[in-house]
Amino acid sequence: MRRSAEAARQKELVGYYGESADREPDQVRQQTICGVQRKQFWILFGVVVAIILGAAIGGGIGGAMASRNKSNSMPTSVPTPTPNRVKSSPVLENSTLAAMGWVPKDGILRYAIYYQAKDGHILESAWDENSDEWAISKITDTGADIAFGTPLSANGGYPHTDLTWDFVNDVFFLGNDGSMYERQSPFKEQVGVWGNDNFSGQYSATNLSTISTYWQQDFQNRKQWLAVVFQRPGANSLNIAKYHSDKTGDYAWQDSRQRVAIQDGSSLAFAWSGKELGVRIYIGNSDGKLEQYYWQMDADSLTDSKTTAFEIQPHTPLCITNQDNLDFWKDGFVPECSEKDPYTDLILFASEDRKNLTLVSWNCSSGFIDQTNAIEPLLIPDRTYVSLASVANGTIFVLFDAGDGPELEQWKAPSGGTHSGWKVVGSVPVKLPDAPEKRSPRHARRF
Repeated sequence: MRRSAEAARQKELVGYYGESADREPDQVRQQTICGVQRKQFWILFGVVVAIILGAAIGGGIGGAMASRNKSNSMPTSVPTPTPNRVKSSPVLENSTLAAMGWVPKDGILRYAIYYQAKDGHILESAWDENSDEWAISKITDTGADIAFGTPLSANGGYPHTDLTWDFVNDVFFLGNDGSMYERQSPFKEQVGVWGNDNFSGQYSATNLSTISTYWQQDFQNRKQWLAVVFQRPGANSLNIAKYHSDKTGDYAWQDSRQRVAIQDGSSLAFAWSGKELGVRIYIGNSDGKLEQYYWQMDADSLTDSKTTAFEIQPHTPLCITNQDNLDFWKDGFVPECSEKDPYTDLILFASEDRKNLTLVSWNCSSGFIDQTNAIEPLLIPDRTYVSLASVANGTIFVLFDAGDGPELEQWKAPSGGTHSGWKVVGSVPVKLPDAPEKRSPRHARRF
């Protein structure tokens, strides 16, 4: 069948190409095709077909190769990786935050916030209500021993509990080997000068330790206490170093290791209880729970522990501020315990991934209550909460990263009687002013 079909096809081809308008005799027509002998015709036909097929095949291969070469010369569909965008913020990515607020003898409210720059320096953003402006400056010297990511704590007071002295700002941080430093200004009565005070070098902390400090002054009786809580190397317990002075003199720093197990890198925070030398200390215990202790600063041990149901991871941003609710009790009713302990602690801390904040209130009559709904209007998506710091008047400073590096914001808690009404006061500048441009002398010649 295949052979007969091929013969029929050949016959059809011969008939197509062999016909002409002027018919020749049958014998001649059978021996020639288009005037060419049959044998020669088929040889020529084969050559032409071979040329045509060769051109077609060559063109196809050439086109495919050209297409491939063109494809190889074009960018692939996979985007070229771009380097990480340099964040413009000068603040260290994992900087901690410390803050203090005070009204010195001139009656002008002041704030000072401390954080670490990318170059390792510790910076201060300072504000006073008289000028209503922020000033940024370095408080450490070039080449100083400062651990990157050092914990920070700050407080202030009058040396020797004497109002004739200038108010002193006191900042605590760690060196690279865990040595603890106290940076103070005015230093040795030099206003505007920072220097390391006598706490520096006396103690060492584990490189996982955080720091919290508290300075209590009694001007009427001319006595004061300064406490620093931290974690010693090789110990998972809380350590308290304290200094005090009174009318008769100054007493050297002493320290005591508390029988309180804490997690490595436990968050630490002080809160004033309203009593003369009474404070509350918040820690993360070895079970990962937020825990509260009471400490009388002239005593050697912590008492009255209260464990909460709130989980807190090591190095979680944590801060405490107070509300005075005595003026807000309805119908003059004041819980008995509040007559001695009138303050409500507002406890603010970050989630494990640092994408959210939790607000918990505590007072002696109500215990621990989750109040996070009160701050939800202030929480913005796609933020990472880097660190928190607070002062006693309900002011909280929030260090966060929204994609361009750490930025600083000031929040204000309601004054008392309610947990609603939290607000953002505004942003706080963190960038040092540019160095003044160097100009040539007016009459200098330029070449």
